[in-house]
Amino acid sequence: MAKFTLKHMDENISAKEVSLSFFDACPSELFFYSDSEYITHTGVHYFMIYKPGLKKIPQFKNSRGLNNKLKWIAYLIENIENKKIRFYCRAINTKKSIGLENGFNFLLKEGIISSVNNIDINQKVKYKDNEISIKNLITLSWYAISLILISQKLAIISKNENKRKFAFLLDLLPTDSVLSTKNFKIFKSLVFDSHLYNYLQEDLRENQLERFGIAYGHDNGSTRKIKNWHEYVITDWIVHCINYSANNKNVHSEKEKFIEFVKYLTSKKMLDILESPLIKL
Repeated sequence: MAKFTLKHMDENISAKEVSLSFFDACPSELFFYSDSEYITHTGVHYFMIYKPGLKKIPQFKNSRGLNNKLKWIAYLIENIENKKIRFYCRAINTKKSIGLENGFNFLLKEGIISSVNNIDINQKVKYKDNEISIKNLITLSWYAISLILISQKLAIISKNENKRKFAFLLDLLPTDSVLSTKNFKIFKSLVFDSHLYNYLQEDLRENQLERFGIAYGHDNGSTRKIKNWHEYVITDWIVHCINYSANNKNVHSEKEKFIEFVKYLTSKKMLDILESPLIKL
């Protein structure tokens, strides 16, 4: 069983004690220079994965060739129909420009930057004892806001599971490793040491929950092994297909199967998507 540490808690916590969900992004958490028009963030909660009955599923990018990708999508649908996989996903599709605007507005509200005029996005600022470029801080800020928007629904699931703690496990953020977690520390501060935490506290109160945490999972000290967990891998497929669907609304090719998969999940009430929110938290 994986171990991880929750924010404000010193001890390692077994996954059995916590209602776990998995948080991911596509094309990247640090999307400032991405060519994609839409950025996708997802939170996925798994009710059941019957692992003895499932093949080892590769990550989306490691499934080479379109035919292989289509076969794996068909495999996921088959096992959902056979009730070997059950989950709920809350996703946010945001136009890149809106995500950047939301990130800028967050930094202004927090007083981390004083103006968006004549700003050098490559300039590094010190935030919570860590240096980071403004462009990366903007994108991590939108990632943090997305987590808050997604957490409300998943807190309700935690209450229904009779758990008193809930947490998101994250994929490694770009440039982070098991030995260096600078971006994770910054991201965690954006969530817990800003006005965003007020919204999390509200979720905790409304659902009679004690704690919320975000963490990198690790399996016997390794973050590599968990990338092969079915939860991480299936989440990876979900976020890639949702992002493809957002960026290719009028595609007419075999890749339509990616879009059909998203429509299938929506029809099964396993997925709901918030489109391009321009918010003021």
